Amino acid sequence: MLGSNVLRLFIKKILNYSYQKKYMDSNNKYKYSPIFILGSNRSGTSVLTRLLEQHPIIAKTHEDKTSNLPNKKVRGHYVGYSESHQLLEQLTINAFASGCGGKWGNPSFISSVYKGGYKSSIDVSSLIFKVIKIQEKGFLPVIKDNLNILRINLLTDVFPNAKFIYITRSLESYIQSNIKKLADKEVLEDSSEIKKEASKISLHWMLVNLVGLFELRSFTSKYMEVDYEKITDATTVQKEMNKIFNFLDIDNMNLDLSFIDQKRKFTLEENNLLKEYILSIKETLTKTSSKVLKKS
Repeated sequence: MLGSNVLRLFIKKILNYSYQKKYMDSNNKYKYSPIFILGSNRSGTSVLTRLLEQHPIIAKTHEDKTSNLPNKKVRGHYVGYSESHQLLEQLTINAFASGCGGKWGNPSFISSVYKGGYKSSIDVSSLIFKVIKIQEKGFLPVIKDNLNILRINLLTDVFPNAKFIYITRSLESYIQSNIKKLADKEVLEDSSEIKKEASKISLHWMLVNLVGLFELRSFTSKYMEVDYEKITDATTVQKEMNKIFNFLDIDNMNLDLSFIDQKRKFTLEENNLLKEYILSIKETLTKTSSKVLKKS
């Protein structure tokens, strides 16, 4: 049994390698323009993906099994969904197998996920196959995988005409959202743990966003930035989505915004201890950036 599985996986690897080599060696990669949703976790990527999937020309690529998952919330927090991890499955497995997935702000997380470009040893065959299959039917594939923010150069090597939509969220809102999530799970018990975790979260926010924005600077015509607040506010989201549709060069359409429940949306809370610590983090980041720029 074990021997047959090893042989099956070996044959699959050979076939996948042959398939992607043929694609990468041809000019076919210039024919396809998938849409990649970028952003760190808890930045609104799931919400934006669901909004885009309402457009008749845009096709989903994820395989969420539970139909009501997009509506599931915990104290105002949307549970992440619409992940297309399966398209770069081996990279995802390797990243989390390293044990870095839950280590906020640890540079080892960045190094375990980051890809500076395409290599034949990286299996991207499932991603290529899915994009080709969807676009040959006349649709545009939308791909949301939070790890892709650290794979931008790899993705542009595979799809030179890909477009990226990058969601940004303020540091204060990001920290509070993540702290609340951990508190709901009863992970954090006292103020010292909250401060320690806030420090890790802020470092993660800074590193991931810095890498993402640094990579995207070379593709100014192929990406746009979206504000988390505008995409999760029922009063501004339609206008913001029209800008995105224009960027993607597709027709505008009125969206169903019923799942954006303003009454249950996460809101910043007055936590004086956390607020004070966030201000000190911002000050540290500002001073550090200033010193680095002066020295350079």
